[in-house]
Amino acid sequence: MIKLPGLHSMSMKSQIDDLYELRKNYETLFKDYETSKLNMPSSPYSDLTRELNRLRQDLQAAQSCSIDIKCSYDFYILSLKEFNKKNNEDAILYYDRAKYELTAAVNDSERNATSRLRYFSQKISYLLRRYRLEVVLYGIITTITFGIFIYKYSNVNILDVPIWSSFFAGLGASLQILYGTANDLFKEGRISGYKRIKYFTLPFASIIVGYMAYLISNAVLSVIDIYPKDLIVLFCFLAGFVISYVLCRSAP
Repeated sequence: MIKLPGLHSMSMKSQIDDLYELRKNYETLFKDYETSKLNMPSSPYSDLTRELNRLRQDLQAAQSCSIDIKCSYDFYILSLKEFNKKNNEDAILYYDRAKYELTAAVNDSERNATSRLRYFSQKISYLLRRYRLEVVLYGIITTITFGIFIYKYSNVNILDVPIWSSFFAGLGASLQILYGTANDLFKEGRISGYKRIKYFTLPFASIIVGYMAYLISNAVLSVIDIYPKDLIVLFCFLAGFVISYVLCRSAP
């Protein structure tokens, strides 16, 4: 049997080169997948800062619900360190791993819960704190409350101004809360902290706005010698809605 010199070594060298090229392509595809999964460009310093801030808030929400976040927090710290070193690719990889560990910790909390009822209450509490959905509940409650007030106290006057003017403005502000929170959840995935404070104060501010809106509309309509009550109701409602919209869209 005749052996050709160097044939075996050339075959091994070719296999090594193929494996190296395959590994290089895999790393490139993996990094591209992780980057596209986060919806970020290859150098997303500002976007990654926002994502890390959101992850920190998610970790705080999970910890406040007695969920074990140790593994997720460790990867969050690693991601933060790599980001501070301007090593954006590794920061994104650690960030994704931290998100994975947090999701696993939330799902595994069922095994640590003493009962199924406690698990569901813990899960609901985490979702409420993560997305700040208590504002949505607040908007629903204020909408129902102002509706009841309009039905029961529509004949009450304060200084010859019907109190329903303030209630209709409060109803408009409550609907703006529901609209604003739905818009924030659709665009940002959660409700920002400063907007949450604004949302809680809008119904109370709209009560004064509705009272003043009735005085203005009544004075304007009395000049032109007409008094359509439905138009005043609509004006008070829109006053509460529009003022709330402007306040929510203003800078923090």
